[in-house]
Amino acid sequence: MSWISIFSWGLVQTTLRASTPIIFAALAAVLTQNAGILNVGIEGGMLISALTAVCANAATGSWVVGVLASIAAAELYSLVIAVAHLRFKANVFAVGSILNIMAASLTGFILNTAYGVSGRLVPDTLVSVPKVHFPLPAGSALSNAVNDMSVLVYVGIVCVLLLGFLLYKTVWGLRVRSAGLYSAAALTSGFDPVRKKFEAIMISGILVGIGGAYMSTSYVEMFVEGMISGLHGHCRHVLRWGKPVRVHRRLSHLRIGVFCRREAAIYGHSDTVCADHSLPRHSRNLFRFHVFVYQQSKKRKEVNCFTEVKGADHVQRKSHSHY
Repeated sequence: MSWISIFSWGLVQTTLRASTPIIFAALAAVLTQNAGILNVGIEGGMLISALTAVCANAATGSWVVGVLASIAAAELYSLVIAVAHLRFKANVFAVGSILNIMAASLTGFILNTAYGVSGRLVPDTLVSVPKVHFPLPAGSALSNAVNDMSVLVYVGIVCVLLLGFLLYKTVWGLRVRSAGLYSAAALTSGFDPVRKKFEAIMISGILVGIGGAYMSTSYVEMFVEGMISGLHGHCRHVLRWGKPVRVHRRLSHLRIGVFCRREAAIYGHSDTVCADHSLPRHSRNLFRFHVFVYQQSKKRKEVNCFTEVKGADHVQRKSHSHY
């Protein structure tokens, strides 16, 4: 297999499919980080919402009910974080870490007690999320890139654009960011910063719920214990690479999807291998190398900028000395 055959238009589609859970998780992290909250409980929320989506979908035979139930579970999960942190002033990092552990234990307990299985749940009555097919010429590059993907993949792309608009083009986004930067100054502007933080946490719960539903009812069409493990680490890399600004211009999550799908294409892995979004060893090392190169280039730019400013200041002082 040549490298040319790996990097094809089909890779664009598989990259979008593999990156969609990271899109939703990263958007939730971007929103809460702009509100000044380090939400490390995203992984546990997606795990609970993934199990809820499978159970509701299989019980009702409707993928819409599964997605709505997943969002409801994620909203309840986010409500616990918001009340513990904003009302009772608990450390949000500690709350998120504890909830992650509880989510992993609770999902395994539900599988054992309610369904009598261990490790994974594959219901026979599970209804997959429908795929979208655009009227494009069959076999064309554009058709291979964007056709026959889940509805939630396109929802994720729309959410990237919508969240970027809300955060940087609306009054609500300005207030959320000001509440995250300096709550005391935001309070003098006439609005409650705690309320804006609460709204940011609850809206992030919607994104987490959709991401969990996509994982279990569209991406792999089953629930596996620990299937979301390592996702928060990828969100951290996305925030480091793309920064929590202009999310609609910085689709850093696509790079992670490319690395994952490149490894799958080389070694013949299936989608279920990447269900836990733990990057294979070679792709993980390549991704770390890209992060290192990016950080070094950024440092060089800062050093060059400092040198230019220092040189300009020296020239200005020298010119004043002649007078």
